[in-house]
Amino acid sequence: MKTAFVIDDNVSYQKIISAHLNQLGFEVKSFLSAKECLKQLNEPPHLILLDQHLGENELGIDYIRDIKEKASETPIVFLSADSDVYTATKALKMGAFDYIEKNGSALVRLRTAIDNIPDYLKKVRRQKMMRMVGVITAIVIAVGTALFFLLN
Repeated sequence: MKTAFVIDDNVSYQKIISAHLNQLGFEVKSFLSAKECLKQLNEPPHLILLDQHLGENELGIDYIRDIKEKASETPIVFLSADSDVYTATKALKMGAFDYIEKNGSALVRLRTAIDNIPDYLKKVRRQKMMRMVGVITAIVIAVGTALFFLLN
């Protein structure tokens, strides 16, 4: 079964999102803070939903990089009650897979995001492979250059 982590300090919203994810075939684990979630990322889930405002001055956007370090291929859907274009753009640039505003269409948008996960994973894996090809190419060129100078 696929797993999803929901990070939101609003327990009522956690329950709504969790019920929706359960209907979509996910086993859900909920967290009130991103710090709590980071401790549980030893086995990354298939999806993470991360709220922006987590209480006690904790902002979800401050944890995107930490989550990506531990779960690089896990799509992060960033949630916010705000329709803040700056925060949305920043979250996406930092590696969030999608940004969904908490409003009447949030569950529909979430379903669409989940439907797009396979394409996202292909893209992430392709980018990793291209980085590896670049590193290998640089190593081959460096070794070839060193051999050229050593042999001449």
